[in-house]
Amino acid sequence: MIIIKCHSCFNEKRDNEFFKTRKEGNLLNLMTICKDCFIELCNKYKDNVWELSEKVFKPEDIPFIRKFWEDSNFDVNQYLKIINLPQYKDLKWSDSSYLETDTTNTDSSIKDFSYPRSIIQVLKNELIQLEGKIANARRLENWGTYKNLILAYKEVFMLIENTFNTHQLTLEQIDRLITE
Repeated sequence: MIIIKCHSCFNEKRDNEFFKTRKEGNLLNLMTICKDCFIELCNKYKDNVWELSEKVFKPEDIPFIRKFWEDSNFDVNQYLKIINLPQYKDLKWSDSSYLETDTTNTDSSIKDFSYPRSIIQVLKNELIQLEGKIANARRLENWGTYKNLILAYKEVFMLIENTFNTHQLTLEQIDRLITE
């Protein structure tokens, strides 16, 4: 038994009080926050899948698969049981899918184009905020911040592009998502 300090509550706990992580480079293969803190974070964001994925799952390299989240009745323990099944154990956060997928098909092809409007709205809002911050950094000649904001803007566009490419969306579907 190993004693580990949780990076969230800062309490020292036994190693069996931490979930396993998929994050590479972690010697113990355990999350940096304890099970209680992880579950608390998941419950905090369970109604907002975008924030749940970005703020909770991404740091631990856990994939967010919308269908599995819904099948687990939004319970993190059940979700982790599903996502840790042998056929899914190699999935990483980069394999996340906010679309409904046909889990009986081994290639996880899309069976229904039902992209949540909230995700598109979050991305659009992020781009708008970044545009304002970029303009402000340029006006103030704060070039370090300017460069970082440009990189963040590029990452959001790459996320959008990768999502569209991964799911082979048509130009009409992309246009509909962006303009709605």
